[in-house]
Amino acid sequence: MKRLLVIAAAMAAACAFAQERPNGGMPPRGPMMQHAGPWMVRMLSNKDALEKMGVTDDALKDKIVAALNPIKEEGDALEKKIREISREQAEMTRGLFDDKTRDPKPVMDKITEVAKLRAEQGRLSVKAFLVLRDNLPQEQLEKAKNFIFSHGAERGRM
Repeated sequence: MKRLLVIAAAMAAACAFAQERPNGGMPPRGPMMQHAGPWMVRMLSNKDALEKMGVTDDALKDKIVAALNPIKEEGDALEKKIREISREQAEMTRGLFDDKTRDPKPVMDKITEVAKLRAEQGRLSVKAFLVLRDNLPQEQLEKAKNFIFSHGAERGRM
């Protein structure tokens, strides 16, 4: 009975702690890690999203979308490649459990390959930010930043 009370008290304390901290008790992540990614470039290349950010000039929307489309296409290709390599890595990892003599280096190489592709995705996100920075006036840029970060926070909660 005492053990049950101790467990219940520990669970209640953990729940209270989690409610006091954002992200359900998880440590906060940096803004770039929490908000940028392939989803962001797809979102920014959408004219409706640009409208919500305060961009009402159709010519400016077209210019931004035209500048973002190559970034989006490159990001989509990277995402496809990452999924492919990740599946290969998962298969190779399963093989490591089955065969103690199997060399783990190819699995490690796949992990490194995915990490390099993820870094490239980060570069693409920065390029997308720069498209906005270089094309929007300061007031719209502030709205865009708030829009992007609020959507990133929403994605983090999902």
